[in-house]
Amino acid sequence: MDAKNYNNLQSDGKINDFFDLHTLAESKKLLWQLLNAAACGNFAELSSIEKDNLFTFYSQLNELLDAVHHLNDCAEGGAGE
Repeated sequence: MDAKNYNNLQSDGKINDFFDLHTLAESKKLLWQLLNAAACGNFAELSSIEKDNLFTFYSQLNELLDAVHHLNDCAEGGAGE
């Protein structure tokens, strides 16, 4: 297996991992909660579990974006960032 195919499998794995953990509806709900906490300043009002869930979701979303960017970059023949 060449490096490009291996990298694609890694990216695909991250994408699958994300959607194994979060449904689309849950992802939208968590993203909305994250935006509200940032924009409205109500982060202090969240429980520790809610805060932890948002930080975990942010981290997983960040990994998902990295994987999708990599797939897009490979599809376009680029080298990435």
